[in-house]
Amino acid sequence: MINALMYVEKLEETGFTSVQAKTSVSTWLELMNDNLATKNDLIEIKISTKDEMRELSNQINSLSKEFVIQDKNLKIMEKQLVIKLGSIMLGGIAILEFIIKH
Repeated sequence: MINALMYVEKLEETGFTSVQAKTSVSTWLELMNDNLATKNDLIEIKISTKDEMRELSNQINSLSKEFVIQDKNLKIMEKQLVIKLGSIMLGGIAILEFIIKH
């Protein structure tokens, strides 16, 4: 914490009146309190950020697992499609062979 009394005394030593010194220090303290982060502010942000990163990591892991499942499903569908297309081709070849022979 800032030692306001020490700063008031230093300002008075350099020629400020008591009112000027107190007003200056008071103004600076207000500005600092309103605009600067404290150690506690930073700790809260750090904790919040860690929690958010943990949640994001969990979501990424969940999506990764979902991608693996979808990849397996796509491979199954690809095999099924190959079998169906092969069956269609064999059927077409059989029909052409029948037409050619008759």
